[in-house]
Amino acid sequence: MRAEQDSRSKMELKANNSAWGSSDFLMLFTVIIWGVNLTVVKLALQEFPPHLFNLLRLFGASLFLLFFLLLRRESLSLSGSELLWIIFLGFLGNTFYQVLFIQGISLTTASNASLIMTSSPLFIALLSTWLGHEKLSWEGWLGLFLSFIGLYLVITQRTGGLSFSSRSLRGDLMILLGNLGWAGYTIFSRPRLKDMSSLKLAALTMLAGMILYLPFGLLQSSSFSFSAVSWQGWAEVSFSFIFALGVGFVVWYNSLRYVGNSRTGIYSYLTPLVAIITAHLALAEKITWLQGLGGLIILFGFSLTRAGLWWHRQPQKPLSGSTL
Repeated sequence: MRAEQDSRSKMELKANNSAWGSSDFLMLFTVIIWGVNLTVVKLALQEFPPHLFNLLRLFGASLFLLFFLLLRRESLSLSGSELLWIIFLGFLGNTFYQVLFIQGISLTTASNASLIMTSSPLFIALLSTWLGHEKLSWEGWLGLFLSFIGLYLVITQRTGGLSFSSRSLRGDLMILLGNLGWAGYTIFSRPRLKDMSSLKLAALTMLAGMILYLPFGLLQSSSFSFSAVSWQGWAEVSFSFIFALGVGFVVWYNSLRYVGNSRTGIYSYLTPLVAIITAHLALAEKITWLQGLGGLIILFGFSLTRAGLWWHRQPQKPLSGSTL
């Protein structure tokens, strides 16, 4: 039995160290969903107040994930320490991040939001290095430096400079701060996957985050007329909670389990490409050439960071437990 388990672990490790695997293809599918979702959110915010919309999709995603969790007959029991972690992660990834994300995107464009969100892999790499999960080489530090130059261009060149009175800049900075929360959410989630399936962790953190989000959403619901919402508005809410939150979070956790923090985080850099194309087609949004240059610098900088992490990282054994 022991020999069989060792053999299975070696096969899993070999598969996850390969150039491509199922986790990679699922993450590609997910970042396409997340890129499209930024435009979907912008369209939905024409009919919904920001926090009410977010509460509806968090509530929908919680029910969606809990349904499949119960369908699989997984136990919902938690130890005291596990419950505290669920509350903490739910707050970090589904309350703190979502409050800043939805308020930020209501103030800026979908294209700009997608480019700002490329900072999350940088924060993930920094936190992973600081916590000793991965070692960042000099190439990695150079990449981080270049990426932050690109990030500066993306944030400032839409308004022609750094002006804190700018509505768009306030939105950009909110999304940037939210990405710090997302990075922490990513880093601290992975150890929990040792004893919990990706589906269970996604469902319970989503539920915890939704409960903590209630005060923000309910404040905007008292004077809102739900009967005035078009079928397109409800379709946008449904797409956002089923695919962007429900499916997306399970795939994200599954990738964290099998390929680790940085290799999962790198896919966030593909989201802007999808988001900008979608926003151009659906919202007629445009970006300046300096913002485009900033985006290219971010991509180049992160390629250096990712290469540094890859060359110097210690081989990681996939976490045990159920895949989903």
